[in-house]
Amino acid sequence: MDGTQQQTTSTFCLRREVRISLAKEEGFITFSHVRSSSGVNQFFGPFSQGVYELYLHLDGSCNILIDDRIYSPRHGDILLYRPNQLHSLISTSPYQERYMVWFTPNAFSGIPCEPPITALFDTPKASANHLVFPHAFSKSIMDKLCQISTAVRDNAPEVPYLIYGNSLRILVAIQNMLKQATTMPLDANSPTILVKIVNYIHTNFATTRTLEQICSHFGISRSQLTRLFTTHIGITPYAYLQNFKLSHAKQRLSQGASVTEACFESGFSDYSNFIQLFRKTVGISPLTYKKQHYGSTALIDTTD
Repeated sequence: MDGTQQQTTSTFCLRREVRISLAKEEGFITFSHVRSSSGVNQFFGPFSQGVYELYLHLDGSCNILIDDRIYSPRHGDILLYRPNQLHSLISTSPYQERYMVWFTPNAFSGIPCEPPITALFDTPKASANHLVFPHAFSKSIMDKLCQISTAVRDNAPEVPYLIYGNSLRILVAIQNMLKQATTMPLDANSPTILVKIVNYIHTNFATTRTLEQICSHFGISRSQLTRLFTTHIGITPYAYLQNFKLSHAKQRLSQGASVTEACFESGFSDYSNFIQLFRKTVGISPLTYKKQHYGSTALIDTTD
């Protein structure tokens, strides 16, 4: 979105959560299969949860921003996110399809294994986030996720076992195959200055009111800034900044913050303009959004 017009969004989402009773506290694993038709330059995120996430890209082109890095995953590529790692997705094609699995750090703690399976997320290759495996291996992972998706769609009684069992099998398989994985570096076409600007926005979005602040900080013109974003990310810097602020506001609303708190904590200086922009972009008022999402167990918002 460019911040000036609303895009039509159609989203198909299969989601199922499995709660795991543990000795001290409850854990969970959540599976999601999302197909969305939202137009190009649609912004999703930023996401940052206290859970591990496995993302498998099925279809569509997009740019994924993780911390200060930019990736463009292809069919079968896997991305791994550590708890509370900031990431966003910008669609660069009208259709997206992906599998996602989220799980708490204690989800597999009932299995006596040292080091725990979650340790694979801290290995050097997995820490690079974007992994490309041989085709046959990627297909085997997709088949396991497809099996879960089919069972969830059919509301099969074995769904909890499939989600838990297949998720664990996938993680073990990835751990065993990491040596053969190719890590994807920062897009070679993304200038270093763009990465620095994105990181600056992520860190200073609440105090950044205008693009001139960014231009002044980096010593570039507004036209140069716009060209960097539209060429390498597919969205204008103004739209990126506004959507980042809105995404933070949605996150705060889902956490129980008041509309006023969400507005000013996200860097909007005008309350009435915030309400109007939120309605125009999200389709509902901030208060309605809070009522729909506060206390929800959903880990990711696919309603944009």
